Amino acid sequence: METNAFAAAPTTLIQLFNHSTGFLAATGSPNLTMLMTTQQVADRLVELLRQGQFDTIYTELFHPTDIVHDEPQSEHFPHLVGVAAIREKDQAMQSNIAQFNGLTVGDAIVAGNHLALPYRAQFTLNDGTEVDLNELIVYRVRDGKIVLEKFFY
Repeated sequence: METNAFAAAPTTLIQLFNHSTGFLAATGSPNLTMLMTTQQVADRLVELLRQGQFDTIYTELFHPTDIVHDEPQSEHFPHLVGVAAIREKDQAMQSNIAQFNGLTVGDAIVAGNHLALPYRAQFTLNDGTEVDLNELIVYRVRDGKIVLEKFFY
């Protein structure tokens, strides 16, 4: 008598790779966590950015050690690696801002394991300088986590 291995043990499948959306975890085990697709990461990132929840972005969406911040136009922070370094950069930047005047985050465009979104922030520096930062940020997603953020402005 033949048996169907999948019918007998449907929870033995751990992961299924789907080339168009990334890794998806199978159901059946309470210990498995579903990895987010690039579209899901994009949707969550836009939601959190619009709420100003940067710390949640770092803990929930960024890979803790592999995240690379690439901003070649910046004389102060052109290349950083890891969430800790990005947090330090943010703290240094925030210490120079006297007033935050606005933030606009556009809708993300997703292609494969990349997403891009327009981002605009207006703020006043401690010395009184008004800044209108208008940029495009491109992100790379691997295994449900952001591993690259690259800034164009």
